[in-house]
Amino acid sequence: MDSRSGAAVDTEREEIEQYMTTHALEMHLNQIVNDVVKEQPEDPFVQMSTSLQVLSAQVNSILGVTAREALNASGTPALEVTVETIQGTFSAMTTIGPYDNDTQRFGGKGLLKSVDSVEKLISDKLVGRELNQPSIDALIQEEPTPPANVVLAVSMACCRAAAKHSDLELHEYIAQLGNVSDPCIPVPVFSVINGADAASSPLHLKSVTVTPVEAGTFEEALEIGVNIQAGLVGTLENSGHKYTNVGSTGGLAPPIESGLEAMRVVMDAARDIGCEASVMLGLDVCSGKIVEGLGDGDAEGEEDAEAKEAKDEDAGEITYDVAKWVKGGNQSLKTGEDLTEMYIEWLVKFSVLSLEDPFHQKDSPAFMQFKERLDAEIARAKEREAKLAEAVEGDEPGDADEEPTVRNTATVGNDPACFLQLVGSATCSTEAEIDRYHEEQTVNTLLLTMAKGRTVSGAVSMIGKAQSLGWGVVASIETDSAETPDDFIAHLAVGCKAGQLKAGGLRGGEFVSKYNALLRIAQSEEAPPYASRSFRSFSSSS
Repeated sequence: MDSRSGAAVDTEREEIEQYMTTHALEMHLNQIVNDVVKEQPEDPFVQMSTSLQVLSAQVNSILGVTAREALNASGTPALEVTVETIQGTFSAMTTIGPYDNDTQRFGGKGLLKSVDSVEKLISDKLVGRELNQPSIDALIQEEPTPPANVVLAVSMACCRAAAKHSDLELHEYIAQLGNVSDPCIPVPVFSVINGADAASSPLHLKSVTVTPVEAGTFEEALEIGVNIQAGLVGTLENSGHKYTNVGSTGGLAPPIESGLEAMRVVMDAARDIGCEASVMLGLDVCSGKIVEGLGDGDAEGEEDAEAKEAKDEDAGEITYDVAKWVKGGNQSLKTGEDLTEMYIEWLVKFSVLSLEDPFHQKDSPAFMQFKERLDAEIARAKEREAKLAEAVEGDEPGDADEEPTVRNTATVGNDPACFLQLVGSATCSTEAEIDRYHEEQTVNTLLLTMAKGRTVSGAVSMIGKAQSLGWGVVASIETDSAETPDDFIAHLAVGCKAGQLKAGGLRGGEFVSKYNALLRIAQSEEAPPYASRSFRSFSSSS
């Protein structure tokens, strides 16, 4: 009779069951026995031995790679790739191009060429290969190089398979890839108002976001985002905007033209639910979409690129049309200096956390001018605070007539060097561009999409690069493509401790899927800690 305690027996049983589940022993052994019974060989044990040897060779190998057209949130094709291994099938979906340009299918946005390239360029490369993420990512980029969407979707699907074969959660496996010992759940960045080309709105800002910087848990942050977006509907109605559309990244799209007005209604909604002090605003200027007189970046070939570069250099002072999205309106051209004054006005009136792509990447003078002006305004604001503190101690009245200063003089994200996140989206697409802006000290935050990294390994590397320079990181959905329900970016944000996740608004399942993924991780038994106020510099020891 077994003298061990019931608890010990239960523990051993659980360990055995876990081992059998991890290696799918019951399923594979049943299949081998069934094959033997069906074929009835003269020596069944030889066949079983051979089958087990084949199985052993395949245990961590790729058995097949397939692809198909699926649909993204706008009803146009997205590419879905499925990788098959001995432990099942693992899929990933990406909505980036290139497209087929066959006007007879989906208005030219079909992806049959990409599907075909998986069979012709990928399958033979990967079948039989071991699930090693860096090796796979290097292999699928060798000549002849498949399309960008194929490379990315295959990399993501293989990463999911490799995590399963390593008996790790996806974010845990990604943390291993990046040598991250202390992953964290990022602070959500909610897109609450959409404008520009993300909405049928005259607003030149692509999005206005709210970040619950004071929330202590992810659940609390999520609730704040839900309540603000729900309350914003009523606030807009009270402001005369009874009928409001939804933008392409899950925010509301009211017919508001002024950036200041957009910020006001958002903060009014936050005030109405009592969380005004808990959130900060983010503004995606997307300056590349409103810049005037520069090439559109679509030139092909070395000669065209050189001609475009020469044209840009001859264009003179760069200007921006902040009325570009006003239907039937006239241009309202602003120089980099004009935009600097506008941004400072915003910072005076509202608590702003982030400015994304405030100037075109070629407008270096504007970046430098804004940095100098911002530094001066923060210094002036701190000096004023010190004078007011001295006046209070001495019971003397402060100078009420002094010119107002920027609202936020405290550092953000537990980063002693950052008062405002200057986020590089279109301006930072490569590690070389990260180096450039770091040297100029005009950008201090990377917006990372999966497409920028090209592969999982590439995305992990870009995040590591930015963090090594002291930058903050915002992991993000693709900014110029309709989204899919794939939640890979949420797991990447956790594993690489990005600290912030910009996954759109809460109007659309394709956006909510990312926040739900974080919610599941946050409520798991071995949940990583929440980044909270340390979203720029998280450390498990802090």
